[in-house]
Amino acid sequence: VKLGQMLAEHPRMPNEYQRMLGSLREENDPMRIAQFWWNIPSAVKCQITDLGPLLGTGSVKQVHSAKFKDGTDFAVGILREGVEDEALSSISALETSKEIGPVATRLGRLVFGEFDLFQEGEALRDFAKTPIGTHALFRVVEVKHHSPRCLVEEIARGRSVASVLSEPRSKDEMERTKEILTEYHRAVFSAFVNDGIIHSDIHLGNAVKTDKGFVLFDVGQFERIGLPDTKALLWTLSAVSSEETMKILRNVAIAHLTSVCSLASSLLDTDDDDTLNAYVTADNADKPELMTKRLKRATTRHPLDESKIKKIKEEKLNEAFEEAIKPNKEGQIPEPKICYILFLRAAEKRGVEMPKGAFAVAKMIDCILSQQDQYLLYPVVDGCIETFLRQNMTWRETADILKKKFF
Repeated sequence: VKLGQMLAEHPRMPNEYQRMLGSLREENDPMRIAQFWWNIPSAVKCQITDLGPLLGTGSVKQVHSAKFKDGTDFAVGILREGVEDEALSSISALETSKEIGPVATRLGRLVFGEFDLFQEGEALRDFAKTPIGTHALFRVVEVKHHSPRCLVEEIARGRSVASVLSEPRSKDEMERTKEILTEYHRAVFSAFVNDGIIHSDIHLGNAVKTDKGFVLFDVGQFERIGLPDTKALLWTLSAVSSEETMKILRNVAIAHLTSVCSLASSLLDTDDDDTLNAYVTADNADKPELMTKRLKRATTRHPLDESKIKKIKEEKLNEAFEEAIKPNKEGQIPEPKICYILFLRAAEKRGVEMPKGAFAVAKMIDCILSQQDQYLLYPVVDGCIETFLRQNMTWRETADILKKKFF
């Protein structure tokens, strides 16, 4: 279901498939009302005087309105029955795929992370304090209660942004919503480059349109990263954006990644430095039985010094880069976002652990670009990236880029 929701927002997806896949959010089979009531925690149930109508059944939880003893109305969300089994079956199937198997574990973390409604409530409260949540046009709903299987939050009243854009009531409503969405993209990306906040779940069904802007009621499990990781990921994204940048920005991107990535933590059982060096400098991507051992030397033995570790990482990252930009059978280099994902996968196959947030950033940018293309919005990503990198570029990096560009 989650994959279907993401595909629904891709601009190349035909309209009829966008509508069909997008409806997965609203058309999941709901639990019976008695079953829903039974699953509400007793501490919450005793405060409810009236359980109202169904507000929605998503891929993870079912939500009803409810009136509480103090006279307030809130949305009560309960984890759907059997959702863990559904996800486990899907992840297990992905693990059998030669292509997707290597990242199935990472996908599992993302999926199962959404099953903890306590963490979702924490994310809402934390997100309300970010530059996005404090923006004049955007507001995050209030959380009344959050526990692992139950979330009680303010009801976001209004039409979803996705609904407004698909069926606008007027031309003015459409144009104003697109203006606010463009500002939302700018705020999301600004929060990333300035504060290290990665908001990767910007599905337009997770917000409602009001007279003042957007009210966000589901922000996913956003991540925070430091400035070095931010710079490394943005240089990498820039380096794979075109054939020209693959040549002139590659060295700078690899240098930044080398400083923030690490070799995988499993132990290679050898005491011989020559054996270790031969192993880590060879291309073992086609030998999974070796790659499962990973690339770390025990510190109690003969540890590699920092210069050797740096050299190993540089070699592995350059090998991964070459694999990612390799032309296909038609002689064409993959499009930038495909190159980026191929690079991450190739690096991890070679035992290099990429910076935290590497995959989340890809999802965030893909969502923004897909919405820009679908609704013909003003592009904000490229300009934000260029401004940030120019402001944080060293003289040495500038010289390296100019040398690659003109000589």
